[in-house]
Amino acid sequence: LLEEYWAVREAVSLGDVSTLGKMQVSGPDALELLERLYPTKVATIKPGRSRYVLLLDDRGYVLDDGLICRDSDTRFTLTFTSGGATTAELWVRDWAESWGLDVRILNQTMALGAINVTGPRSTELLQRAGLDNPPPYMGHLPATVAGVQCKVFRLSFTGELSYELHHPAADSVMLWRR
Repeated sequence: LLEEYWAVREAVSLGDVSTLGKMQVSGPDALELLERLYPTKVATIKPGRSRYVLLLDDRGYVLDDGLICRDSDTRFTLTFTSGGATTAELWVRDWAESWGLDVRILNQTMALGAINVTGPRSTELLQRAGLDNPPPYMGHLPATVAGVQCKVFRLSFTGELSYELHHPAADSVMLWRR
């Protein structure tokens, strides 16, 4: 564990975060659904940008935390913690149905793998793997990394430079080996 700590602080560390919840919400009422569910102004998130958010229950208690990533005007990627993903999915689906909103909800947790690349040398490692134009802080973009199509998120839950790569789960071995 001490080696991992110093890698994150001084070099680069790789971690498998595939168990994190990953969901697509799309459709004409996607923005309305998210505006009602989250205590933030979702409409101000521009395409290609993300925001750290809390998902609250009807009493204001935290159900889970994660990101809202805006892909387009009518499509969003949501992330959740590993332990809270199932509850969050049920909460989102239940409210979408209760409110009669026109949305499509796709749980991609099992279909997408995810790797977290963290530390001051993370950009250098990803450049060596082919990511020449990394996204800005709290941005995301599609990219090819080590020959694998990914969605790359720039974030920092550790306080250090950090990226998260979501990719088809079947490509996990290929991405890790490179």
